[in-house]
Amino acid sequence: MQDQKMSFKEVKDEYKNSDGAVMLYIGNFLGLFALKLTFLNCLISGVFGIPGVIFLLIYTHFLK
Repeated sequence: MQDQKMSFKEVKDEYKNSDGAVMLYIGNFLGLFALKLTFLNCLISGVFGIPGVIFLLIYTHFLK
């Protein structure tokens, strides 16, 4: 059997996703906003950061 190792890019993507989840969780906990913790929301907020969260807020509250 061949050992399956994660590449640096995969590790970096997983870190971004968990970073987005933490950012959304803290914002929800403090009552700053109310966004669901879905995989897509965590991915968008992890990759794009604060602008991604602002986009999600605008999308969920005004465009949906």
